[in-house]
Amino acid sequence: METAVPPPDEVAGPSGPRRRRRLIVAAIVAVALVAAAGVAVGVGGRSGGGTHGAVIAGAPGLDPGSDIGAGLTVVEGSRLVAPPIPAGQPTADPTVVDDGFTAILEVDGDPLTVMQAYIAQTGGTSPGIACEDADGVQSCAATVYIDGGANPAALELSSWRGLPDGARPVSHLELVYTSFPVSDAAREVAERVRPPARTPLSVPDVTSPPRPEGVAPSGGEQTMFVGADPVAPLPVLAGSRLLADVVPRSRWPPHAITMLEVTGDPATVHAAYRELLGDTGSDGASERPPRDVAAGRIMEFSGGETGGVDYQARLFVRDDGDAWLLIEAGYD
Repeated sequence: METAVPPPDEVAGPSGPRRRRRLIVAAIVAVALVAAAGVAVGVGGRSGGGTHGAVIAGAPGLDPGSDIGAGLTVVEGSRLVAPPIPAGQPTADPTVVDDGFTAILEVDGDPLTVMQAYIAQTGGTSPGIACEDADGVQSCAATVYIDGGANPAALELSSWRGLPDGARPVSHLELVYTSFPVSDAAREVAERVRPPARTPLSVPDVTSPPRPEGVAPSGGEQTMFVGADPVAPLPVLAGSRLLADVVPRSRWPPHAITMLEVTGDPATVHAAYRELLGDTGSDGASERPPRDVAAGRIMEFSGGETGGVDYQARLFVRDDGDAWLLIEAGYD
């Protein structure tokens, strides 16, 4: 049976947007199985047990060779759809800071080859890649633990390729880098998956489907979260342009991702989307105070309802005035 590694859980604070971690592929397995399967991977870059380098998300450049952050660069066969979006506030404690990021990439090459290249860059530890095929989409996932010990970092990789019924074509990779131990359980897992020596990364013997046509939006789309039931479609508001609409329909709980470029005034677009998300459920809008990051500022807000569909948004306004909006929709 193919299995996915349980990603680190993130703890929601009593106020502000809730942050969740996704269960990407197949079933969650016991920590004992994770311990047995763990391998160390990577060529060059950091090795497990080192110290974190400075994490700077939002540097210019989208094509192969461009900086992503945390020692990662865009590999051949993939391209960022937007600069990486710095992480929001992980807990209600303002002194706890996650210097990580979320990066969304289109994948032209073989998804498994691309994922292996990113995993190799980390020099971290991973039990391997898991894949499944369902509803016209091949989904693959892996978690890499970096610098294990009392303060491990983690990189989660989630890949989707195919033609989901009723949704837009997908050929995307999501990278979520977390720079701090989000829970005692995450620390325990990070410790247990560290092997005594480097061994080959476990990769499933599957063939990736060809990249479908129409993955890149035309720029004139008026709707996001198309086909994401029970997540309702939402309008693309004035002052923004759709860059990616990733809806892998086979998963429960559902999880959909939209990346938008802000083409108008960031403050106006921020207010408009905050109102839009606030109107999606009984919880109304929720927002954390703005947070300064290395390359700009993050505004984090949410909407929806407890026990139903909710939306988590991060608006990244770079120091040069350019801005992007990441919205993730799921079932709370």
